[in-house]
Amino acid sequence: MTRILMGANISTMNGAINGFVKGAAIELENGVRINAVGPDIVEESTVYFSYFPGHVPVAMSRVAQAYIKSVLGGQTGQIYKVL
Repeated sequence: MTRILMGANISTMNGAINGFVKGAAIELENGVRINAVGPDIVEESTVYFSYFPGHVPVAMSRVAQAYIKSVLGGQTGQIYKVL
């Protein structure tokens, strides 16, 4: 879990999304799947670097691969962290 100063709102939102994905996954029918992708800070988002001191930015290509895995893979109810 990423913890940043003054980040209570975003942490609450992320927790809600992650909880929803895990809970909804067991209720979806007809082969419908649900996953979430959670990158930390992305290299191209330099304006936000000051909010994530000590975090190593990830490449957008890694984020894209996590989305591909989420969509084309067979798992459901997963939270794909991009580190």
